[in-house]
Amino acid sequence: MKNLSDKQKMSSEWQQRSLVQMTLDNYSEKIVEKIKKLAPIADKEKIIALVLKALIEARTTLFNIPIEGPTLPISELCASDLISRNHVGISATSLFEEVKDGHFYCLYRRSPKADFFFPTWQFSEGAMGRLHYILPLFKGKSDIDIYAFWIQESDQLNELTPAEMLVGIPFETRTELDPSQLRYLALHFDDRLRKVREWAQIILDDEGDADLPK
Repeated sequence: MKNLSDKQKMSSEWQQRSLVQMTLDNYSEKIVEKIKKLAPIADKEKIIALVLKALIEARTTLFNIPIEGPTLPISELCASDLISRNHVGISATSLFEEVKDGHFYCLYRRSPKADFFFPTWQFSEGAMGRLHYILPLFKGKSDIDIYAFWIQESDQLNELTPAEMLVGIPFETRTELDPSQLRYLALHFDDRLRKVREWAQIILDDEGDADLPK
């Protein structure tokens, strides 16, 4: 996890970028409005389309921010490997009890060997002790459904995954984030948790489940 000064620097950076982004967006609107007035009628739509394309490309180049700092791992380990590598300070029996209690989750795989595998992001600093706010809501769901929930990007979460939102850190497979995604990740934990719960509610409602406990 970033220390406080690093978080403050990241927050200051996206605030500055957001201000510049807002200025550019306003300026872009004025450019388009000016073109609508001045461009020949016959070529107006073509000219506007070309200008918009150029502005969008410039905006993307300027504001997509490379990932720096800690990221969430995408690796998976079986219980014995987790314990041997000191990811958890408990026995295998206790670990599976924690799964039953909704503190961790795992996925049964037949390859490369038949075993229960644990996505290691959930043992990262910032994740430990937080999954139990969400996992009990999926009680009775298959391990595949739970696995998919955590790693699938969602429009509801600004194209971030529930795992990233819960911890406030992107997965290591991401190469960049836009300012709006940075703002989401920089939200207070309570706000990020609320958004993840709301997304879980939508998924479960779509499947006909009862309302989530308050």
